[in-house]
Amino acid sequence: MPGIEFRQQEIFRNKNFTIINDTTATSPEGGIAALERFDNPNTILITGGTDRDLDYKNWSKIVLKKIKPQNLIFLSGSSTDKMLILLKNKIKNPLICDDLKTCIEQALKIAKSRQKSTILFSPASKSFEKFRNEFDRGKKFNRIVKKLLK
Repeated sequence: MPGIEFRQQEIFRNKNFTIINDTTATSPEGGIAALERFDNPNTILITGGTDRDLDYKNWSKIVLKKIKPQNLIFLSGSSTDKMLILLKNKIKNPLICDDLKTCIEQALKIAKSRQKSTILFSPASKSFEKFRNEFDRGKKFNRIVKKLLK
């Protein structure tokens, strides 16, 4: 598939949905860039990870503007906790998964129920609580997607 590996990389496409791996979005600004590029009412965002004292205020404003609450999936971690504090009044019962496979399964469930969705994996966070680094996270994401879509 076209694109630089793990940087807003399209890893799957069919007539109903597209999957984008943006694991190199390790900051709120990286996450915002992906949200701006994949601005679609049916975008499903998988986000979250490890905090490193970054400010998520602007990120949270963009998320609230561009992603429907039911299309938000969080990978548990210290930055996820920080994100949820900023989103707390707007997101009721957030979907928080302990592992990447569960996040992807939930995103696929949503995507398969509608037309022209984009599943965007853009963590806006580091990966150290669950992965060696963002590239390890990106490879695991791709591997899980391939297995689930066999």
